[in-house]
Amino acid sequence: MLSWSELHGAITHFPLALLMVSVAFDIGALALRKREWGTVGYWLLAVGAVSALPAALVGIMTARSLFPGGWPPITKQHFAFALGTVVLSWAALIMRTMRSDLHAGRTGLVLGVLVAAMVGRVGYLGGRMVFAEDQPAAPAAAAPVTPASPAATDSRLVSLGDRLFHSSSTGCTSCHRMDGKGGMRGPDLTHEAARHADVAWHIRHLKAPDAVHPGSAMPPYDRLTPAELEALSHFLATRR
Repeated sequence: MLSWSELHGAITHFPLALLMVSVAFDIGALALRKREWGTVGYWLLAVGAVSALPAALVGIMTARSLFPGGWPPITKQHFAFALGTVVLSWAALIMRTMRSDLHAGRTGLVLGVLVAAMVGRVGYLGGRMVFAEDQPAAPAAAAPVTPASPAATDSRLVSLGDRLFHSSSTGCTSCHRMDGKGGMRGPDLTHEAARHADVAWHIRHLKAPDAVHPGSAMPPYDRLTPAELEALSHFLATRR
């Protein structure tokens, strides 16, 4: 059975593509004086606007399942532009349906271009959410990588961190893979210590991801106790 995030990824591209192609046909109808292209543009808009509704609904369920403690800023932006796309596409569809020839007209074309711009922003933010953190951060020129502290090998801390990472209460594996298991939205953490072996860095990142990686889609884990944050950080700092 597909998860909400997998279902969202499976259906959301269709309305986005349909809305973009609809505008292309409308521009072509006006530039080339091909009225039949305008009719095609209308039906593409209709299917795109209708299919945008379940895509938006599944997107809301995806965000709620991934970020039960509150949506990160980039997720809120993504949702805002997605909602704007739905509203504008339906406004354009209703306006054109009321016309006798179903064509866009100048006002409809302006709305269509706005819809296309919104679609582009939705896609950009979605890509940032999925792929931005996959790029390892460049180390500071004057700051060598800090090796894992001796405490990082404390078996009790590592064991507790392991349990926290794989616990459904934290939701880490909803986005991250480790040893071939887990989600694909965030970077694979199987060898996380090769990139970040500093326990203190992991604690800062877990408490405020957006402060460490601006624009991060990862939710803050400041709801964890200091002991839990330390244990989870020690676990990640031993993943070589």
